Amino acid sequence: MASDKTLTSWVEDFADKGFRQTIRDRDRPWGDCGEKPKEDEA
Repeated sequence: MASDKTLTSWVEDFADKGFRQTIRDRDRPWGDCGEKPKEDEA
């Protein structure tokens, strides 16, 4: 899967938001892993 994020930005997100929230944010736009788009993104 291609991504626009660089390794550095992933590491920063993991440090700032934690692993789970970072992955949720990644998956949300596509509805992966049960995530639903935020109301403003729908």
